Amino acid sequence: MKSKIQEPQKCNQKKMNKIQTLLFIILNIFPILIFGQEKKIATIIKYDEYVNTSKEILKSNKPLRIESLINEIQSSVYLELDGVKTYGLKPVSLFTSVKNITKINNPDIKKDNIEIINIRINTFDDLKSDVNLKVFSDFKKLKYVYIISDIKCNESDINSIIKNIGNYVVLFKIANNS
Repeated sequence: MKSKIQEPQKCNQKKMNKIQTLLFIILNIFPILIFGQEKKIATIIKYDEYVNTSKEILKSNKPLRIESLINEIQSSVYLELDGVKTYGLKPVSLFTSVKNITKINNPDIKKDNIEIINIRINTFDDLKSDVNLKVFSDFKKLKYVYIISDIKCNESDINSIIKNIGNYVVLFKIANNS
């Protein structure tokens, strides 16, 4: 009798292991294979779609790390026209705009713990710029690049300015699409 009971448990465990492996591939290896290339294949993902799909795959309603990085107050660095402003001892978020990315090598930026870089598109001229994500290679803990557009544009417009995705998950939100 015990062996018949253990058989379904083994089967369920095998299914769970396969699901976990598939989830690992989807969330970790697939983005590296696709996004790690310089080709423009599915380079960015809508923030809401990423969160909803991740929760569906994980079968969880618990907040994801990306949600807390975006929605909760964090120690942060602000790279602005007039310089760098740091709030907190170990910032995990960096806020900047497309125009200020060229200043990313500023020695005042604490890069050690940055997990997310928030890049704001403020003007239509920003959509004529290249956002080369290779400039973030010194950010060892960087996982996410979050693009927020304050102007009317679409996914294709944002996708056209992003270069060299690397191993980052690049998310976007169009705040003003009216």
